[in-house]
Amino acid sequence: KPVPRPPRAQMLFGDTDEAAQRFGRMGRESVRRRISVSDWFAHGHQSQRSPYGPGDRLVGILVHRLLQATGAGLLVDSDAGSIVTSLVTLEERALTPDLDRVIETAVKIHSRLIRVPLVSEVLASGVLHAEVPFSLHTNDTNGPVVLRGIIDSLAVMPDNRVIVLEFKTGAKHAHHEEQLALYVRAATELFPGRPVEGRLIYDE
Repeated sequence: KPVPRPPRAQMLFGDTDEAAQRFGRMGRESVRRRISVSDWFAHGHQSQRSPYGPGDRLVGILVHRLLQATGAGLLVDSDAGSIVTSLVTLEERALTPDLDRVIETAVKIHSRLIRVPLVSEVLASGVLHAEVPFSLHTNDTNGPVVLRGIIDSLAVMPDNRVIVLEFKTGAKHAHHEEQLALYVRAATELFPGRPVEGRLIYDE
């Protein structure tokens, strides 16, 4: 039975479409540079290698998609392996020679994460959105910039809270908290008027 793909991030916001569009506009006269969040944090922070190998970026993406599929109830009658396989795009298949290993690793991480109490709570009662892109206006020593990044997962809870979930592998580092704070700031702009909180979750 075909499994529907998770909605694109642009489709996730519902009544926040107008806010999201307003958030994305920028004046050429005030903003000249655009920087990715990874580049922003790379300065002054030693890059940390993931224990999962060169395909770990796709591992993370698949974990996020699989969590969203779990929250949508798509794993009720299906196993995680078959579901996550259906969530890999054609481009990702072509660019990933060790796809079987990547899928296997993603399934193992997913099985650990769904046992984390907060993740279980979100999956049971919230609406989980994966890979949410954002643009955020800020400044550095050279003037105004636009930071562009992707929030791993965020959940809209029944009590109107928005919870930003940032998943990490390996050792804990101070800049993880800084990155989470940035994502919370971005989510606050995307969901005006709603309380937003952030949680770091380590796959240990």
